[in-house]
Amino acid sequence: MQRHMSIEHQKGKDRRVFDLKRWIMVKCLLSFSALLCVVFFIFVPSAFSQSPIVLQNKISVDLDGYNIERVLRLLSDKYRVPIGFERDFLSNPVKDVSINLKAKNITIKDLLDKLTQLDSNYEWKSVEGVINVTPRSPSKILDITLPTFSVTDTELGQVGTYIAQLPEFKAGSSQLGFTSSTADEYDGPALESTRVSASMTNSNIRKILNSFLVKKQAKFWTVVPYGVQDRFVYIRLY
Repeated sequence: MQRHMSIEHQKGKDRRVFDLKRWIMVKCLLSFSALLCVVFFIFVPSAFSQSPIVLQNKISVDLDGYNIERVLRLLSDKYRVPIGFERDFLSNPVKDVSINLKAKNITIKDLLDKLTQLDSNYEWKSVEGVINVTPRSPSKILDITLPTFSVTDTELGQVGTYIAQLPEFKAGSSQLGFTSSTADEYDGPALESTRVSASMTNSNIRKILNSFLVKKQAKFWTVVPYGVQDRFVYIRLY
């Protein structure tokens, strides 16, 4: 009987030791997971906050009579630089500056600096990982905020049309003296049909358009004026 009690006591002791070891193991795993979360939240946002391109990448260009939008499209198409471009609304009429530039092994950053020196109507900055080239005297179209924005399985080229139809965008552009347009002004080569989905709340037009480039659903966006005295607003994602 005493031997049996001794065996049971030892088994109970072994179970307690096993439970203690298991508890320590669980705590260690939880602590390690917490550490990973801390590392993730410390380092990942900083990575996303920077441009996905390396501005120090070097390229060579031979530009002959290009306007700034055409150069930006070249950077986007050939070098995969995510770029958003707002054409100058407030210069009446809008005058294109002819850009003539030959450069070898120029960094993308230096090229953008040079472009905005040659065409001083514009400035550039990295916003949410996307290069945004906008007028030095902005129209504030990009600041129009939409309470809700949602598209589902929509052709990329139709996203701008959808935005133009929203009452909040119409009202906002009207207050700025412009009329939103659903016309398709694109006259370039046929584009690959890409379908996208997105949902955002309380976001301005800049943030919405940039989000498609951040998610690599698009590589270029443009907001341009056209029509009589350039009073119409046209938005397109490529």
